[in-house]
Amino acid sequence: MAWWKKLLIWLGGAAAFCVLIFLLFHYLSSNAEYAQMSLGRYNLTSITQTDADGNQTTIQEFENGEFYIVVEEDFMIISHSGEYGILPNDGGYQYFLHGIELIVLTPQDGGTLAYTGLYQDNTISIQITKDNITTCYNYILDKNSE
Repeated sequence: MAWWKKLLIWLGGAAAFCVLIFLLFHYLSSNAEYAQMSLGRYNLTSITQTDADGNQTTIQEFENGEFYIVVEEDFMIISHSGEYGILPNDGGYQYFLHGIELIVLTPQDGGTLAYTGLYQDNTISIQITKDNITTCYNYILDKNSE
């Protein structure tokens, strides 16, 4: 068999393989579901601080649901937390959830990172580290808002 016929066979096989990989990737990415937090109202329950040595101190506790955030559809968070935790803004925040890691972005600034934290068992912990002290704003899903 001539060398150019062998080359055409190899190129055809490589092209078919590339098409199959593309179709598989397209199918997986178009049918993927992104992790989403439970929708509803999350009340601020406490503020804790952890120093560099791992000592945790409760700064303030809240019981009446005065400060809260609302997780809405389309990966949106609307804050009603006043000066605590996730601060209110005009358009809300968008979030991305990867496992238990939570990333909160401000869509007004083109997706600038606003907060990081954890989401697990319908609780949100927003973590802000400054001068080797980590402040955690702990929210829990209000069962009455589901």
